[in-house]
Amino acid sequence: NQARKTLDILLERGLPNYFGPQRFGINGRNAEEGLRLIQNGLKGRANIHVKRFLVSSLQSMFFNLFLAKRLELNLFDGLLVGDMAKKHDTGGVFLVEHPQETERAQRGEISALGTLPGRKVKPLTGEAGSLEQEVLGLLGLDFESFNSRMGDRRLTRIFLRDAEIREAPDGYWVCFSLPRGSFATSVLREIMKTEIDSPTQDEMEEEGATNC
Repeated sequence: NQARKTLDILLERGLPNYFGPQRFGINGRNAEEGLRLIQNGLKGRANIHVKRFLVSSLQSMFFNLFLAKRLELNLFDGLLVGDMAKKHDTGGVFLVEHPQETERAQRGEISALGTLPGRKVKPLTGEAGSLEQEVLGLLGLDFESFNSRMGDRRLTRIFLRDAEIREAPDGYWVCFSLPRGSFATSVLREIMKTEIDSPTQDEMEEEGATNC
């Protein structure tokens, strides 16, 4: 069936490593509150831990927007000069200086990293940097807006492990394993071609978690 065909494609090409809806709260309000908080200079009655949480949610929104823009530009398995890329086998990270690196990305050897902006992470450069700045502009922000956070980088693409679809009396079970920090909702969205409500189980984003 179509679900099995989609799963086969995901196993071969990987899938976008979106943050799941549980990262953003009901109707994405956490990220919206994070944006308002930054626009107000981090002033507000919330305590420091809540403020960090809300800005972290906004970082995740930025990453998702950056990833969505890459998909619009057919860069799911492609690279731009100025990207930071990661080797899937060794975990090594390097600056992309030649467009020919896309060939390795298309073979599934490497993938681009997206940015979670913060004071310890440098902006991307070159073509990738221009795209990053474009997405920041959509939010009306710049890199300095996120100086309250350390920042990090995150793979834009992940690969499933131990994935299969099993028939059940009321439909199908989809089983798979994910790397740390990835969301099962992203897998289900790709298979079902619809938005998935937030799950309630914390193991949905644990390292090596098997979801069935």
